[in-house]
Formats: sequence, C-alpha cells, structure tokens
Amino acid sequence: MPVKVVGRTLSLERGEYLSENTFRAAADLRARLMHHSGQCLVRVPPPILYNMERNGKKLTSITFTGIDDRTDIGRIQEIQDKYPYVEWGVLMSYHWYKNGHRFMSPKYLDKLWHKGLRLSAHLCGQMAVDVLDAETDTMHATIGYRFDLFKRCQLNVVASRHFRQLRTMRVFDRQLDEVILQMQTPSTLDSFLKYVEEPTRHVSYLIDGSGGRGIDCPIKVFDKPDIHVGYAGGIGPDNVREKLKMLFEYPSCGEFWIDMESRVRDEEDWLDLDKVEQVLVICDPIIREYKT
Repeated sequence: MPVKVVGRTLSLERGEYLSENTFRAAADLRARLMHHSGQCLVRVPPPILYNMERNGKKLTSITFTGIDDRTDIGRIQEIQDKYPYVEWGVLMSYHWYKNGHRFMSPKYLDKLWHKGLRLSAHLCGQMAVDVLDAETDTMHATIGYRFDLFKRCQLNVVASRHFRQLRTMRVFDRQLDEVILQMQTPSTLDSFLKYVEEPTRHVSYLIDGSGGRGIDCPIKVFDKPDIHVGYAGGIGPDNVREKLKMLFEYPSCGEFWIDMESRVRDEEDWLDLDKVEQVLVICDPIIREYKT
C-alpha cells in the first residue's frame, strides 16, 4: 500500500483503499502529531478509504449531515478515530443564518481546519443552482477559501429539474474529487444516466426521498453495481440495523454509503452526538460481520 507521509500530511493514490489497520495507524499518527505540534492534516482521498468489501460490495462511509455551531469538535475527532468510515456533512447556503441550527456559521466552520476530519460540503438552495448554471469552474469560487476543507461536495437540488445543465457534466471538471447529485428514486437516477452524454466516475448519487425531513423512506436499491450510490431518508438509531444489513445482502448492490440527518438531532434540532454514537455502536458489528 503506497502510503506516504509528507510533512504532517498522510496521503495515498486516489482510488485505493486503506485497510482498517492502516487507517487506525493513520489516526494514531494524527493524534501523535497533534500532541507534539497542535496541528496535523490527515488527508485521505475518496472514496472513503476503509475497505469493507464482501462479494463486491463496499460501504464507503456513514455520513452524519448537519454538524453545527454546538458540535464538539474534539468529540467528533474521537468518534472518527474510533470509527474511521465516518464522514461529517456540512450544510452550506448563502442564507445560512436564516436556515436554523443545521447550518454551521462561517466563523465556526473555520475552526475545522487542520483537525483531520473527513468532511463533505452540502450546498443548498441558490448556492447549488449557481454551481449547476455555471459554464466554468465556479464551485471553488462559491465555497471560497474553505474549498480545501472538503473532498466531496453534494448539490442539494432536485436533479430531475436540472437535466439540461447536468447533461454534459462539464460543470464538474477540475473540481472536487467526488461530486454527489441528489436523486429522489432509483428510477430517476436510471433515467438521468440514460440522458447524460458524458458520464464521469467522480460523480456519485444520493437517493433520498425525504430531503432531510426525517421521513422513513423504504430503501430501493439501485441495481447497477458499478455506480457509487448513497442512501438516505429517515435513517436513525431505530432502523439503521435492518437498512444496513439489507444493503449488504442485496445481490446487485455495489459501492454505497448511508447518510443521516434529521434522526440524529435533538429536540432543538442540534446534532446529537449521543445518537450518532448509538448508530455507530449498532453499525460497527454489522460492518465487521460483512468484512469477513
């Protein structure tokens, strides 16, 4: 495994998978460097480099979306060190200050630098539409200097309404290593893939009929295993066990991730890290079972 350390940065070739032991060694390296210097960046290119393959299936991440201004950064570092397949989704909008607790303020977002966290940007509203409408590389300009915090970016728009802009996918050239498009159903995704002229491997798809509302949507697996697909829609501590096992056991499910938002929040809509850990305690033995 060509893993190398450059200064305080751990890197490897894109598309390769770190073993569990190597990933945990990386976490240990980050912790030791943090102890000595106070700063360390562990950079791991996507897909999420934690090999959980069985019969051609890979769980690439469990994403918790909506880390916020009350999220304990030290605690999410500890959670990620223990469960290296975790990814943290950051909701972003031009009008973040009007959209409730799920949207992190830019000031707090700047505290995430040099923490070794695995972050994805989730662009909402007009911010996502502006990226789709652009003819050139504007994702960097839209996110600004914080662009380098992220290795994945999700566009939270109804993709079926933007087939014209997405048809050639030129909008994604030379941008992040992985761009996620949101689809409501597998049939919408199937129609979209038939429509696009230039499919690209660094675009993946989240099937989410809930749209962050916490509605428990039955998972319908997209049965083309060569496409990287995420699943969301009311997933939380009460139902993640059966949903994750179903994805692992579905014959034609390929590389996938799961995403949670509403059902891991408290009564005031702040991210609840106790619920996050509850989910991971449930998922971890399932993941280990399907690795063997």
